[in-house]
Amino acid sequence: MKRVSVIIICICLMLCGCASEKQHIKQQESEKTLKGIWITYNELSAFSSSPLGFVDAFQQAVERAKSSGTNAFFVHTRAFCDAIYSSEFFPFAKYILPSETDILKTMIDICHQNGIEFHAWINPYRISTASSEVNTLPENSPAKQWLTDDDSNNDKNICFTENGIYLNPAESECKKLVLDGVREILKNYDVDGIHIDDYFYPTTDEQFDKVSYENYVNTHEMPLTLDEWRRKNVSSLINSIYCTVKTHSRDIVFGVSPAADINRNYNQLYADVEGWIGGGYIDYIMPQLYFGFEYPDEQFCFDNLLTKWIDITAGKDVKLYCGLSSYKIGTTSEPDKEEWKNRDDILARQIKLLKENHVSGYVFFSYSSLFSNEELNKKQLDNIKRE
Repeated sequence: MKRVSVIIICICLMLCGCASEKQHIKQQESEKTLKGIWITYNELSAFSSSPLGFVDAFQQAVERAKSSGTNAFFVHTRAFCDAIYSSEFFPFAKYILPSETDILKTMIDICHQNGIEFHAWINPYRISTASSEVNTLPENSPAKQWLTDDDSNNDKNICFTENGIYLNPAESECKKLVLDGVREILKNYDVDGIHIDDYFYPTTDEQFDKVSYENYVNTHEMPLTLDEWRRKNVSSLINSIYCTVKTHSRDIVFGVSPAADINRNYNQLYADVEGWIGGGYIDYIMPQLYFGFEYPDEQFCFDNLLTKWIDITAGKDVKLYCGLSSYKIGTTSEPDKEEWKNRDDILARQIKLLKENHVSGYVFFSYSSLFSNEELNKKQLDNIKRE
């Protein structure tokens, strides 16, 4: 009897030890600094058309990134109401060459084999930014189907700017479409996260969603102002994506990468970032701090922007990651070209400042600029590796 008791006690201790070890590993993972890279649809297109073939080109990208300490990829999975995988809801992305390989699964597998997280990056509302002509869309585009069927009631699901086409953030069918797309990714692919960037309302023009807003006003006794209503529409989607992700798995994260300017987010893009942070709508916030230390307008200097974002996330259950602008290396564009042309340590100094302020991580925009063969880019990368 004593022997049985001893065995039971040993088993319990082993199980407790395993549980403790798993908890320790999980804690280590949550505390590690995220070092990420965005992979854009243009870069996916380049991999697709590479003489190496997509798989080998992506494998090469992963090996390069891993050598610089990268531990997370944020990959454009749905850029224009399309998909880089076989989807029930969206047309296949036209910038990817047809392949018998499921490239999304392939990329995830390659990343995980190399210890790199894979976050599926989607643009929830954007359909086209090159044209407002519906006939340029694929036949199986949800937008084209809504606009060309016999039901005029669903035409309001689509909104236009002078050169763009967008899903209407106010309409429930559009929200459902976005959420169905998120569920599809979660169900079929072993992603580590769902990620969206700063494409919310593309304009402040009152005509953009006039029909939907008038319908709203006419059916509510105390309607919100247009600005308040638009912010509510976006926040509703953000919260719903979060809930969709967590319903599938508590271990998968959801976050947003808004513009650096908090006021612009709120007043022009209708993105209530502080509301999301305080309301538990996201796991992390990743502002696009695409500025150097010598920007002519001081409020946009990197260190000043960083201070603002640290302040609004302090004490909140949200991780702060920062988007860094490797694409600006060697830029010839005003107003900050002098700094980016003449300094080779900007990104390294930014990373050092993030570490000093205990920021949870950073992500470079984007892969092709970080690993460019230009001499200045190489110097910036060498300095980054030393940090």
